[in-house]
This record gives sequence, C-alpha cells and structure tokens, in this order.
Amino acid sequence: MYYSATTNGFYDLSIFRGVIPADAVEISSAEHASLRAGEVAGQIITADPVSGMPVLSSPAPLLMSDVRASMQAESWKICRALTQIGLREVVEAEVAKADQDTQDMWNRARVFKRLSPFTLSLAAACGATPEKIDDLFHLANSIEE
Repeated sequence: MYYSATTNGFYDLSIFRGVIPADAVEISSAEHASLRAGEVAGQIITADPVSGMPVLSSPAPLLMSDVRASMQAESWKICRALTQIGLREVVEAEVAKADQDTQDMWNRARVFKRLSPFTLSLAAACGATPEKIDDLFHLANSIEE
C-alpha cells in the first residue's frame, strides 16, 4: 500500500498496477488500517511535511462564522420555534411594519438562512443578539415534522 501527499490518497499496486504518484511512500497494511480507523473516529489524514508519511491529526475547530454561514431552517419550523419562545407576535409585528419585499419573504420563503440580509435585518429590528438568533435556529432544527 502506498500513500501520496499530493493527492492525500492511498494506492494499492494490485489495483493501480504501478501507476501511482511520484511522491507516494510505502506504508504497511497495519498503518493503513490504523489511519482509516482514526479517520472514522473523526481525525483527518494529512502528510507529514518532512517525510511525506501519512499522519493523523485533529481537524481544525469550526469558526462560529462558518457555523452560522451553514445554518438554515424551514420557515414553518422558525415560526413554530418563535411561538415556543413567545416571540412570534413580536416578529410578525416587525414584519407588518416592514416593506413589501420583507413581508413577501416572511410569507413565502420556504427556508430562512441564518446570515441572509432578511434574517439579519429582522433580528436587528427585534433587538435579537447573534446568540439568540443561533438559539432560534437550533431550536427550529430540533422540531420534528
């Protein structure tokens, strides 16, 4: 079994018939199994910068901005979550005062994205902190159909 740092991939000569990257280094079956087990456990396989040998490392922690960028929830779940925390009337009062585009978004959107201008402006109008918005999306996504 061989490992290539340039492709971050493994190559079995019986499959690749000797056509492997030039930087490939040989590893044992036991090393390969250990690396795959670590990967299953949440670690990532990277190349040692000096030897090119594969090593396990912990993934970089997610930044809150990355987490927030991926947050979204179905609109009906957001509505139900707002009802549960007692803020639905507050939000709907702000929507009623807003422009037509905002009202259309509230009434017709299927999904709300955490960092969309719509969500951010509505949250600001309601005085919600970033953490409270995060909590709302987490609650909404915990709601079962």
